[in-house]
Amino acid sequence: MNAPEGFNYTWTDSKGNVRGHDRTLKADAGYEVYTCEVCMTEAADCCFELSTDLAPRYPAPQFSWRFAPKNCRSYVQFNNQSHVLVKYDDKDVHTKETCDQIIWDFTNRLGTQTTPADNPLVECDPAGDTIYVSLKAVLGGGKCDSVLLDTLFIPTILSQDSIIIQDICEDEPVIFAGQQCDTTGLYYDRQLNYAGCDSLTILDLRVHPKSGTTYMTDTVCSSDLPYELNGLNYVYSGTYSQTLYNQWNCDSIVQLSLQIIEKLIVEVDSIPTLCADGKQLTIDYAVMQGQYDSLAIRFTTTTPQSVFYDQMIYDTLLTQVVYPYTDSILPNHYHVQLEFYQHHSCGNQIYDFDFEVRYRSSIVEQKWNDVLAILNSRYNGGYTFTAYQWYKNNVPLARETGPYLYQPLDSTAEYSVELTRADGIAVRSCAFHPTTRTDTQPFPTLVQKSQHLPVRRGNNDASMVERVNIYSSLGQCYSSTLIVGGEGFVTAPAMAGHYIVEFIKSDGCCTTQHLIVY
Repeated sequence: MNAPEGFNYTWTDSKGNVRGHDRTLKADAGYEVYTCEVCMTEAADCCFELSTDLAPRYPAPQFSWRFAPKNCRSYVQFNNQSHVLVKYDDKDVHTKETCDQIIWDFTNRLGTQTTPADNPLVECDPAGDTIYVSLKAVLGGGKCDSVLLDTLFIPTILSQDSIIIQDICEDEPVIFAGQQCDTTGLYYDRQLNYAGCDSLTILDLRVHPKSGTTYMTDTVCSSDLPYELNGLNYVYSGTYSQTLYNQWNCDSIVQLSLQIIEKLIVEVDSIPTLCADGKQLTIDYAVMQGQYDSLAIRFTTTTPQSVFYDQMIYDTLLTQVVYPYTDSILPNHYHVQLEFYQHHSCGNQIYDFDFEVRYRSSIVEQKWNDVLAILNSRYNGGYTFTAYQWYKNNVPLARETGPYLYQPLDSTAEYSVELTRADGIAVRSCAFHPTTRTDTQPFPTLVQKSQHLPVRRGNNDASMVERVNIYSSLGQCYSSTLIVGGEGFVTAPAMAGHYIVEFIKSDGCCTTQHLIVY
Protein backbone atom coordinates (compact mmCIF):
# COMPACT_ATOMS: atom_id res chain seq x y z
CA MET A 1 0.00 0.00 0.00
CA ASN A 2 1.49 3.36 -1.08
CA ALA A 3 0.59 6.70 0.52
CA PRO A 4 1.11 10.04 -1.30
CA GLU A 5 4.74 11.20 -1.62
CA GLY A 6 6.37 14.00 0.38
CA PHE A 7 4.83 13.49 3.85
CA ASN A 8 5.51 11.87 7.18
CA TYR A 9 3.53 8.61 7.73
CA THR A 10 2.15 6.51 10.57
CA TRP A 11 0.44 3.22 9.63
CA THR A 12 -1.94 1.49 12.13
CA ASP A 13 -4.21 -1.53 11.90
CA SER A 14 -7.84 -1.79 13.05
CA LYS A 15 -6.67 -2.52 16.63
CA GLY A 16 -4.54 0.64 16.82
CA ASN A 17 -1.21 -1.16 16.49
CA VAL A 18 1.44 0.90 14.68
CA ARG A 19 2.58 -1.08 11.63
CA GLY A 20 5.17 1.30 10.09
CA HIS A 21 6.31 4.85 9.18
CA ASP A 22 7.34 4.42 5.57
CA ARG A 23 5.38 5.61 2.59
CA THR A 24 4.87 1.96 1.57
CA LEU A 25 3.42 -0.68 3.87
CA LYS A 26 3.59 -4.33 3.02
CA ALA A 27 1.00 -6.63 4.68
CA ASP A 28 -0.59 -10.02 4.12
CA ALA A 29 -3.72 -10.07 1.93
CA GLY A 30 -6.80 -10.25 4.05
CA TYR A 31 -9.76 -8.32 5.42
CA GLU A 32 -7.83 -6.06 7.81
CA VAL A 33 -8.50 -2.29 7.67
CA TYR A 34 -5.33 -0.10 7.66
CA THR A 35 -5.15 3.64 8.42
CA CYS A 36 -2.32 5.96 7.39
CA GLU A 37 -1.92 9.31 9.19
CA VAL A 38 -0.30 11.64 6.63
CA CYS A 39 1.40 14.80 8.08
CA MET A 40 3.12 17.77 6.49
CA THR A 41 6.89 17.65 6.88
CA GLU A 42 7.04 21.42 7.60
CA ALA A 43 4.03 21.38 9.98
CA ALA A 44 3.76 18.21 12.00
CA ASP A 45 0.33 19.15 13.37
CA CYS A 46 -1.17 19.48 9.90
CA CYS A 47 -2.34 15.92 9.13
CA PHE A 48 -5.05 13.93 7.39
CA GLU A 49 -5.95 10.23 7.38
CA LEU A 50 -6.30 7.69 4.61
CA SER A 51 -7.73 4.19 5.14
CA THR A 52 -8.11 1.06 3.03
CA ASP A 53 -8.37 -2.68 3.37
CA LEU A 54 -6.83 -5.64 1.57
CA ALA A 55 -10.13 -7.39 0.64
CA PRO A 56 -9.79 -9.33 -2.66
CA ARG A 57 -10.93 -7.36 -5.72
CA TYR A 58 -12.00 -9.03 -8.94
CA PRO A 59 -13.04 -7.84 -12.37
CA ALA A 60 -16.75 -8.60 -13.03
CA PRO A 61 -17.54 -8.62 -16.77
CA GLN A 62 -21.17 -7.71 -17.49
CA PHE A 63 -23.13 -6.29 -20.43
CA SER A 64 -26.62 -5.59 -21.81
CA TRP A 65 -27.81 -5.52 -25.41
CA ARG A 66 -30.74 -4.53 -27.60
CA PHE A 67 -31.86 -5.40 -31.10
CA ALA A 68 -31.57 -2.22 -33.26
CA PRO A 69 -32.30 -2.93 -36.97
CA LYS A 70 -32.31 0.03 -39.37
CA ASN A 71 -32.59 0.56 -43.13
CA CYS A 72 -33.05 -3.18 -43.68
CA ARG A 73 -29.76 -3.96 -41.92
CA SER A 74 -29.62 -6.04 -38.74
CA TYR A 75 -27.72 -4.47 -35.82
CA VAL A 76 -27.22 -5.33 -32.14
CA GLN A 77 -26.18 -2.54 -29.77
CA PHE A 78 -24.00 -3.75 -26.84
CA ASN A 79 -23.47 -1.78 -23.61
CA ASN A 80 -20.53 -2.52 -21.28
CA GLN A 81 -21.51 -2.80 -17.61
CA SER A 82 -18.30 -4.39 -16.27
CA HIS A 83 -17.16 -3.30 -12.78
CA VAL A 84 -15.03 -4.25 -9.78
CA LEU A 85 -16.30 -6.95 -7.40
CA VAL A 86 -15.03 -6.91 -3.77
CA LYS A 87 -15.37 -10.11 -1.72
CA TYR A 88 -15.77 -9.91 2.04
CA ASP A 89 -16.20 -12.72 4.51
CA ASP A 90 -20.00 -12.63 4.48
CA LYS A 91 -20.95 -10.98 1.18
CA ASP A 92 -19.92 -9.85 -2.31
CA VAL A 93 -20.08 -6.14 -3.07
CA HIS A 94 -20.55 -4.97 -6.66
CA THR A 95 -18.99 -1.53 -6.89
CA LYS A 96 -19.35 1.24 -9.46
CA GLU A 97 -15.61 1.20 -10.04
CA THR A 98 -14.73 0.44 -13.65
CA CYS A 99 -12.18 -2.13 -14.71
CA ASP A 100 -8.79 -1.13 -16.10
CA GLN A 101 -9.58 -2.56 -19.52
CA ILE A 102 -12.25 -4.57 -21.43
CA ILE A 103 -11.93 -6.60 -24.64
CA TRP A 104 -14.90 -7.75 -26.77
CA ASP A 105 -14.81 -10.71 -29.16
CA PHE A 106 -17.80 -11.28 -31.49
CA THR A 107 -18.34 -14.19 -33.90
CA ASN A 108 -21.37 -14.55 -36.20
CA ARG A 109 -22.19 -15.35 -39.83
CA LEU A 110 -20.53 -12.13 -40.98
CA GLY A 111 -17.19 -13.00 -39.36
CA THR A 112 -15.20 -12.25 -36.17
CA GLN A 113 -14.25 -8.90 -34.65
CA THR A 114 -12.38 -7.76 -31.54
CA THR A 115 -12.77 -4.32 -29.98
CA PRO A 116 -12.01 -2.52 -26.67
CA ALA A 117 -14.90 -0.10 -27.19
CA ASP A 118 -17.35 0.32 -24.35
CA ASN A 119 -20.54 0.18 -26.46
CA PRO A 120 -19.87 -1.50 -29.82
CA LEU A 121 -22.51 -1.86 -32.57
CA VAL A 122 -22.40 -5.31 -34.24
CA GLU A 123 -24.00 -6.04 -37.60
CA CYS A 124 -25.68 -9.42 -38.21
CA ASP A 125 -27.04 -11.46 -41.07
CA PRO A 126 -30.48 -9.96 -41.94
CA ALA A 127 -31.87 -13.47 -42.47
CA GLY A 128 -31.25 -14.26 -38.78
CA ASP A 129 -28.03 -14.88 -36.93
CA THR A 130 -26.30 -16.31 -33.85
CA ILE A 131 -23.71 -14.15 -32.04
CA TYR A 132 -21.10 -15.77 -29.81
CA VAL A 133 -19.98 -13.07 -27.35
CA SER A 134 -16.81 -13.00 -25.23
CA LEU A 135 -16.24 -10.08 -22.84
CA LYS A 136 -12.93 -9.92 -20.90
CA ALA A 137 -12.55 -7.50 -17.96
CA VAL A 138 -8.99 -6.73 -16.69
CA LEU A 139 -7.54 -5.32 -13.40
CA GLY A 140 -4.04 -4.70 -12.09
CA GLY A 141 -2.35 -4.04 -15.36
CA GLY A 142 -3.46 -7.35 -16.84
CA LYS A 143 -2.58 -9.46 -13.78
CA CYS A 144 -6.24 -10.19 -12.97
CA ASP A 145 -8.96 -10.80 -15.57
CA SER A 146 -12.35 -12.53 -15.93
CA VAL A 147 -14.21 -13.60 -19.08
CA LEU A 148 -18.00 -13.73 -19.68
CA LEU A 149 -19.29 -15.94 -22.52
CA ASP A 150 -22.81 -15.72 -23.95
CA THR A 151 -24.75 -16.75 -27.05
CA LEU A 152 -27.42 -14.52 -28.61
CA PHE A 153 -30.01 -15.59 -31.19
CA ILE A 154 -31.00 -12.76 -33.50
CA PRO A 155 -34.26 -13.05 -35.52
CA THR A 156 -34.57 -12.31 -39.20
CA ILE A 157 -35.61 -8.83 -40.27
CA LEU A 158 -36.78 -10.02 -43.68
CA SER A 159 -40.55 -10.35 -44.23
CA GLN A 160 -42.11 -13.25 -46.07
CA ASP A 161 -44.82 -12.53 -48.57
CA SER A 162 -48.22 -13.03 -46.91
CA ILE A 163 -51.41 -14.12 -48.67
CA ILE A 164 -54.86 -13.15 -47.39
CA ILE A 165 -57.76 -15.22 -48.68
CA GLN A 166 -61.07 -13.38 -48.27
CA ASP A 167 -64.61 -14.27 -49.33
CA ILE A 168 -67.11 -11.45 -49.82
CA CYS A 169 -70.63 -11.11 -51.15
CA GLU A 170 -71.53 -9.26 -54.30
CA ASP A 171 -72.13 -5.53 -53.83
CA GLU A 172 -70.03 -5.51 -50.66
CA PRO A 173 -66.55 -4.26 -51.74
CA VAL A 174 -63.48 -4.14 -49.47
CA ILE A 175 -60.69 -1.55 -49.22
CA PHE A 176 -57.17 -2.97 -49.72
CA ALA A 177 -53.95 -0.98 -50.27
CA GLY A 178 -56.03 2.17 -50.60
CA GLN A 179 -58.22 0.85 -53.40
CA GLN A 180 -61.77 -0.53 -53.56
CA CYS A 181 -61.90 -4.19 -54.55
CA ASP A 182 -65.18 -5.83 -55.64
CA THR A 183 -64.23 -8.49 -58.20
CA THR A 184 -62.57 -11.86 -57.86
CA GLY A 185 -58.76 -11.68 -58.29
CA LEU A 186 -55.33 -10.97 -56.73
CA TYR A 187 -54.41 -7.57 -55.26
CA TYR A 188 -50.90 -6.50 -54.07
CA ASP A 189 -49.69 -4.18 -51.32
CA ARG A 190 -45.94 -3.38 -50.85
CA GLN A 191 -44.85 -1.80 -47.55
CA LEU A 192 -41.72 -1.46 -45.37
CA ASN A 193 -41.59 -3.51 -42.21
CA TYR A 194 -40.29 -2.40 -38.80
CA ALA A 195 -36.66 -2.89 -39.97
CA GLY A 196 -37.12 -0.94 -43.18
CA CYS A 197 -37.28 -4.04 -45.43
CA ASP A 198 -39.78 -4.60 -48.23
CA SER A 199 -43.00 -6.44 -47.20
CA LEU A 200 -45.47 -7.83 -49.78
CA THR A 201 -49.09 -8.67 -48.88
CA ILE A 202 -51.30 -10.39 -51.47
CA LEU A 203 -55.11 -10.34 -51.25
CA ASP A 204 -56.82 -13.34 -52.85
CA LEU A 205 -60.36 -11.98 -53.17
CA ARG A 206 -63.32 -14.20 -53.99
CA VAL A 207 -66.71 -12.61 -54.65
CA HIS A 208 -69.84 -14.76 -54.17
CA PRO A 209 -73.46 -14.15 -55.18
CA LYS A 210 -76.16 -13.79 -52.51
CA SER A 211 -78.65 -16.62 -51.86
CA GLY A 212 -82.37 -16.43 -52.64
CA THR A 213 -85.45 -16.94 -50.41
CA THR A 214 -86.43 -20.36 -48.95
CA TYR A 215 -90.11 -21.01 -48.08
CA MET A 216 -91.08 -23.39 -45.24
CA THR A 217 -94.46 -24.61 -43.85
CA ASP A 218 -94.78 -26.54 -40.57
CA THR A 219 -97.41 -27.59 -38.01
CA VAL A 220 -96.58 -28.24 -34.33
CA CYS A 221 -98.43 -29.07 -31.10
CA SER A 222 -98.40 -26.51 -28.31
CA SER A 223 -96.77 -29.09 -26.02
CA ASP A 224 -93.73 -29.06 -28.28
CA LEU A 225 -93.20 -25.31 -27.98
CA PRO A 226 -91.08 -23.38 -28.40
CA TYR A 227 -90.65 -24.18 -32.06
CA GLU A 228 -86.97 -23.68 -32.88
CA LEU A 229 -85.61 -22.72 -36.28
CA ASN A 230 -82.02 -21.63 -36.81
CA GLY A 231 -81.61 -20.74 -33.14
CA LEU A 232 -84.81 -18.66 -32.94
CA ASN A 233 -87.90 -19.75 -30.92
CA TYR A 234 -91.57 -19.26 -31.90
CA VAL A 235 -94.70 -19.80 -29.75
CA TYR A 236 -97.52 -18.38 -31.92
CA SER A 237 -99.01 -19.28 -35.28
CA GLY A 238 -98.02 -16.93 -38.09
CA THR A 239 -95.59 -16.16 -40.91
CA TYR A 240 -92.00 -15.34 -39.99
CA SER A 241 -88.92 -14.24 -41.95
CA GLN A 242 -85.32 -14.85 -41.02
CA THR A 243 -82.21 -13.28 -42.52
CA LEU A 244 -79.46 -15.86 -42.42
CA TYR A 245 -75.99 -16.10 -43.89
CA ASN A 246 -74.65 -18.77 -46.20
CA GLN A 247 -71.22 -20.36 -46.02
CA TRP A 248 -69.64 -17.20 -47.47
CA ASN A 249 -71.49 -14.95 -45.01
CA CYS A 250 -73.89 -13.71 -47.69
CA ASP A 251 -77.57 -12.95 -47.04
CA SER A 252 -80.07 -15.81 -47.17
CA ILE A 253 -83.84 -15.34 -46.51
CA VAL A 254 -85.99 -18.05 -44.88
CA GLN A 255 -89.78 -17.53 -44.72
CA LEU A 256 -91.67 -19.79 -42.27
CA SER A 257 -95.44 -20.35 -42.22
CA LEU A 258 -96.16 -21.87 -38.78
CA GLN A 259 -99.42 -23.33 -37.43
CA ILE A 260 -99.65 -24.22 -33.71
CA ILE A 261 -102.37 -26.63 -32.51
CA GLU A 262 -103.38 -26.28 -28.86
CA LYS A 263 -102.42 -29.35 -26.86
CA LEU A 264 -104.99 -30.93 -24.56
CA ILE A 265 -104.12 -30.46 -20.88
CA VAL A 266 -106.22 -32.26 -18.28
CA GLU A 267 -105.78 -32.21 -14.51
CA VAL A 268 -106.96 -35.42 -12.85
CA ASP A 269 -107.23 -35.54 -9.07
CA SER A 270 -105.45 -38.42 -7.40
CA ILE A 271 -107.73 -41.13 -6.03
CA PRO A 272 -107.70 -41.32 -2.22
CA THR A 273 -107.62 -44.54 -0.26
CA LEU A 274 -111.16 -45.91 0.05
CA CYS A 275 -112.85 -47.78 2.89
CA ALA A 276 -115.12 -50.75 2.21
CA ASP A 277 -118.01 -48.82 3.75
CA GLY A 278 -117.15 -45.59 1.84
CA LYS A 279 -120.09 -46.03 -0.58
CA GLN A 280 -118.47 -44.75 -3.83
CA LEU A 281 -115.36 -44.15 -5.94
CA THR A 282 -115.20 -40.60 -7.33
CA ILE A 283 -112.86 -39.60 -10.18
CA ASP A 284 -112.57 -35.81 -10.62
CA TYR A 285 -110.89 -34.12 -13.58
CA ALA A 286 -110.76 -30.70 -15.26
CA VAL A 287 -109.83 -29.67 -18.81
CA MET A 288 -107.32 -26.83 -18.50
CA GLN A 289 -106.56 -26.39 -22.20
CA GLY A 290 -107.84 -27.72 -25.50
CA GLN A 291 -110.78 -30.08 -25.90
CA TYR A 292 -111.15 -33.86 -25.94
CA ASP A 293 -113.53 -35.91 -28.07
CA SER A 294 -114.12 -38.87 -25.72
CA LEU A 295 -112.87 -40.45 -22.51
CA ALA A 296 -112.10 -44.14 -22.01
CA ILE A 297 -112.03 -45.51 -18.44
CA ARG A 298 -110.39 -48.92 -18.05
CA PHE A 299 -109.83 -50.99 -14.91
CA THR A 300 -107.42 -53.93 -14.59
CA THR A 301 -108.68 -57.38 -15.48
CA THR A 302 -108.57 -58.43 -11.81
CA THR A 303 -110.98 -55.64 -10.86
CA PRO A 304 -114.55 -56.89 -10.26
CA GLN A 305 -116.31 -55.67 -13.43
CA SER A 306 -119.68 -55.59 -11.67
CA VAL A 307 -118.37 -52.80 -9.40
CA PHE A 308 -115.70 -50.97 -11.39
CA TYR A 309 -116.52 -51.41 -15.06
CA ASP A 310 -114.93 -50.06 -18.25
CA GLN A 311 -116.84 -47.38 -20.11
CA MET A 312 -116.59 -44.70 -22.83
CA ILE A 313 -117.75 -41.16 -22.06
CA TYR A 314 -118.69 -38.80 -24.89
CA ASP A 315 -120.11 -35.95 -22.81
CA THR A 316 -117.13 -33.55 -22.86
CA LEU A 317 -118.80 -31.24 -20.30
CA LEU A 318 -118.53 -33.80 -17.50
CA THR A 319 -115.90 -33.24 -14.85
CA GLN A 320 -116.64 -36.21 -12.56
CA VAL A 321 -117.27 -39.95 -12.82
CA VAL A 322 -118.83 -41.82 -9.87
CA TYR A 323 -118.80 -45.58 -9.20
CA PRO A 324 -121.09 -46.53 -6.27
CA TYR A 325 -120.41 -49.73 -4.32
CA THR A 326 -121.67 -51.56 -1.22
CA ASP A 327 -119.74 -52.59 1.88
CA SER A 328 -119.55 -56.10 0.43
CA ILE A 329 -116.85 -54.94 -1.98
CA LEU A 330 -113.64 -56.94 -1.78
CA PRO A 331 -110.83 -54.94 -0.15
CA ASN A 332 -107.98 -55.04 -2.63
CA HIS A 333 -105.41 -53.06 -4.66
CA TYR A 334 -106.91 -51.65 -7.86
CA HIS A 335 -105.72 -49.85 -10.98
CA VAL A 336 -107.59 -47.52 -13.33
CA GLN A 337 -106.53 -45.85 -16.57
CA LEU A 338 -108.10 -42.72 -18.07
CA GLU A 339 -107.42 -42.00 -21.75
CA PHE A 340 -108.63 -38.68 -23.15
CA TYR A 341 -108.88 -38.85 -26.94
CA GLN A 342 -107.94 -35.72 -28.89
CA HIS A 343 -108.45 -36.73 -32.49
CA HIS A 344 -107.06 -34.70 -35.42
CA SER A 345 -104.61 -33.04 -33.02
CA CYS A 346 -101.56 -33.84 -30.96
CA GLY A 347 -102.38 -37.28 -29.59
CA ASN A 348 -104.16 -38.68 -26.52
CA GLN A 349 -103.54 -38.01 -22.81
CA ILE A 350 -103.27 -41.11 -20.58
CA TYR A 351 -103.39 -41.11 -16.78
CA ASP A 352 -102.83 -44.21 -14.62
CA PHE A 353 -103.77 -44.46 -10.96
CA ASP A 354 -103.34 -47.16 -8.34
CA PHE A 355 -105.85 -47.04 -5.52
CA GLU A 356 -106.78 -49.24 -2.58
CA VAL A 357 -110.06 -50.28 -0.98
CA ARG A 358 -109.36 -51.06 2.69
CA TYR A 359 -111.33 -53.04 5.25
CA ARG A 360 -113.80 -50.94 7.20
CA SER A 361 -112.48 -49.64 10.51
CA SER A 362 -115.20 -51.56 12.41
CA ILE A 363 -113.39 -54.82 11.62
CA VAL A 364 -111.27 -53.77 14.65
CA GLU A 365 -112.97 -53.87 18.05
CA GLN A 366 -111.68 -52.39 21.30
CA LYS A 367 -111.93 -54.78 24.24
CA TRP A 368 -110.31 -52.81 27.05
CA ASN A 369 -107.97 -49.84 27.37
CA ASP A 370 -105.12 -52.07 26.22
CA VAL A 371 -106.64 -54.55 23.77
CA LEU A 372 -107.70 -54.30 20.11
CA ALA A 373 -109.04 -57.40 18.40
CA ILE A 374 -109.99 -58.45 14.84
CA LEU A 375 -113.57 -59.66 14.44
CA ASN A 376 -113.79 -63.29 13.34
CA SER A 377 -115.29 -64.43 10.04
CA ARG A 378 -118.75 -64.60 11.58
CA TYR A 379 -118.76 -60.83 12.11
CA ASN A 380 -116.18 -59.43 9.64
CA GLY A 381 -117.94 -60.29 6.37
CA GLY A 382 -116.73 -63.88 6.09
CA TYR A 383 -112.98 -63.20 5.73
CA THR A 384 -110.34 -65.59 7.03
CA PHE A 385 -106.88 -64.18 7.60
CA THR A 386 -103.48 -65.88 7.66
CA ALA A 387 -101.21 -62.99 8.77
CA TYR A 388 -101.48 -59.73 10.67
CA GLN A 389 -99.40 -56.57 11.12
CA TRP A 390 -100.57 -53.80 13.45
CA TYR A 391 -99.86 -50.09 12.75
CA LYS A 392 -99.94 -47.01 14.94
CA ASN A 393 -100.09 -43.67 13.12
CA ASN A 394 -99.14 -45.54 9.91
CA VAL A 395 -95.95 -46.92 11.51
CA PRO A 396 -95.73 -50.73 11.83
CA LEU A 397 -95.50 -51.95 15.43
CA ALA A 398 -92.64 -54.34 16.06
CA ARG A 399 -93.63 -57.95 16.82
CA GLU A 400 -97.35 -57.12 16.79
CA THR A 401 -98.36 -59.77 14.25
CA GLY A 402 -101.35 -61.47 15.86
CA PRO A 403 -105.13 -61.01 15.74
CA TYR A 404 -104.94 -59.08 19.01
CA LEU A 405 -102.98 -55.93 19.88
CA TYR A 406 -102.08 -55.88 23.59
CA GLN A 407 -100.59 -52.59 24.78
CA PRO A 408 -101.83 -49.40 26.47
CA LEU A 409 -103.90 -47.59 23.84
CA ASP A 410 -103.40 -43.94 22.89
CA SER A 411 -106.75 -42.24 22.38
CA THR A 412 -105.05 -39.49 20.31
CA ALA A 413 -103.56 -41.98 17.85
CA GLU A 414 -105.04 -43.95 14.98
CA TYR A 415 -104.56 -47.70 14.65
CA SER A 416 -104.89 -50.05 11.70
CA VAL A 417 -103.92 -53.59 10.84
CA GLU A 418 -102.68 -55.15 7.61
CA LEU A 419 -104.63 -58.36 6.99
CA THR A 420 -103.44 -61.12 4.67
CA ARG A 421 -106.09 -63.40 3.21
CA ALA A 422 -105.66 -66.98 2.08
CA ASP A 423 -105.25 -65.73 -1.51
CA GLY A 424 -102.05 -63.91 -0.43
CA ILE A 425 -103.50 -60.39 -0.83
CA ALA A 426 -102.51 -58.07 2.06
CA VAL A 427 -104.71 -55.00 2.63
CA ARG A 428 -104.87 -52.69 5.62
CA SER A 429 -107.96 -51.66 7.53
CA CYS A 430 -109.14 -48.06 7.69
CA ALA A 431 -108.05 -46.03 10.71
CA PHE A 432 -109.50 -46.98 14.11
CA HIS A 433 -109.53 -44.39 16.92
CA PRO A 434 -109.66 -45.97 20.41
CA THR A 435 -111.53 -44.37 23.30
CA THR A 436 -110.65 -44.30 27.00
CA ARG A 437 -112.71 -46.89 28.83
CA THR A 438 -113.71 -46.07 32.44
CA ASP A 439 -115.36 -49.42 33.22
CA THR A 440 -112.10 -51.36 33.66
CA GLN A 441 -109.71 -51.67 36.62
CA PRO A 442 -106.11 -50.55 35.87
CA PHE A 443 -104.73 -54.07 35.89
CA PRO A 444 -102.65 -56.01 33.28
CA THR A 445 -104.71 -57.92 30.72
CA LEU A 446 -102.03 -59.97 28.94
CA VAL A 447 -99.49 -61.53 31.33
CA GLN A 448 -96.96 -64.30 31.49
CA LYS A 449 -97.33 -67.48 33.49
CA SER A 450 -96.67 -66.99 37.24
CA GLN A 451 -96.09 -63.25 36.74
CA HIS A 452 -96.45 -61.01 39.81
CA LEU A 453 -99.30 -58.57 39.19
CA PRO A 454 -99.59 -55.29 41.13
CA VAL A 455 -102.87 -54.27 42.81
CA ARG A 456 -103.11 -50.48 43.17
CA ARG A 457 -105.03 -48.50 45.80
CA GLY A 458 -108.27 -46.81 44.68
CA ASN A 459 -109.18 -43.13 44.93
CA ASN A 460 -110.63 -43.44 48.49
CA ASP A 461 -110.79 -45.91 51.38
CA ALA A 462 -114.21 -47.23 50.31
CA SER A 463 -112.76 -48.30 46.92
CA MET A 464 -109.72 -50.12 48.33
CA VAL A 465 -109.36 -53.72 47.13
CA GLU A 466 -109.41 -56.24 50.04
CA ARG A 467 -109.37 -59.52 48.12
CA VAL A 468 -108.58 -60.72 44.59
CA ASN A 469 -110.06 -63.99 43.30
CA ILE A 470 -108.94 -65.63 40.04
CA TYR A 471 -111.35 -68.01 38.23
CA SER A 472 -110.79 -70.24 35.24
CA SER A 473 -112.98 -69.93 32.14
CA LEU A 474 -115.09 -72.81 33.61
CA GLY A 475 -115.73 -70.84 36.80
CA GLN A 476 -113.34 -72.80 39.01
CA CYS A 477 -111.51 -70.65 41.61
CA TYR A 478 -107.81 -70.80 40.89
CA SER A 479 -106.62 -68.56 43.76
CA SER A 480 -107.86 -66.09 46.39
CA THR A 481 -105.44 -63.45 47.71
CA LEU A 482 -106.00 -61.10 50.68
CA ILE A 483 -104.83 -57.52 50.00
CA VAL A 484 -103.70 -55.51 53.04
CA GLY A 485 -103.96 -51.70 52.91
CA GLY A 486 -105.43 -51.73 49.40
CA GLU A 487 -102.11 -52.43 47.62
CA GLY A 488 -100.16 -55.60 47.01
CA PHE A 489 -99.35 -58.31 44.46
CA VAL A 490 -101.19 -61.28 42.96
CA THR A 491 -99.47 -64.21 41.22
CA ALA A 492 -100.82 -65.12 37.78
CA PRO A 493 -101.79 -68.74 37.11
CA ALA A 494 -98.99 -71.10 36.11
CA MET A 495 -100.95 -72.44 33.13
CA ALA A 496 -101.74 -70.53 29.94
CA GLY A 497 -105.36 -69.73 29.26
CA HIS A 498 -108.22 -67.28 29.79
CA TYR A 499 -109.21 -66.29 33.34
CA ILE A 500 -111.58 -63.91 35.15
CA VAL A 501 -110.20 -61.71 37.95
CA GLU A 502 -112.64 -60.59 40.67
CA PHE A 503 -111.77 -57.51 42.79
CA ILE A 504 -113.68 -57.31 46.12
CA LYS A 505 -113.56 -53.82 47.62
CA SER A 506 -113.87 -52.52 51.18
CA ASP A 507 -117.38 -51.18 50.49
CA GLY A 508 -118.60 -54.61 49.46
CA CYS A 509 -118.67 -53.87 45.75
CA CYS A 510 -116.80 -56.00 43.29
CA THR A 511 -115.56 -55.68 39.70
CA THR A 512 -114.20 -58.22 37.21
CA GLN A 513 -111.58 -58.16 34.46
CA HIS A 514 -110.52 -60.54 31.72
CA LEU A 515 -106.99 -62.00 32.11
CA ILE A 516 -105.03 -63.81 29.39
CA VAL A 517 -102.01 -65.88 30.47
CA TYR A 518 -99.50 -66.99 27.83
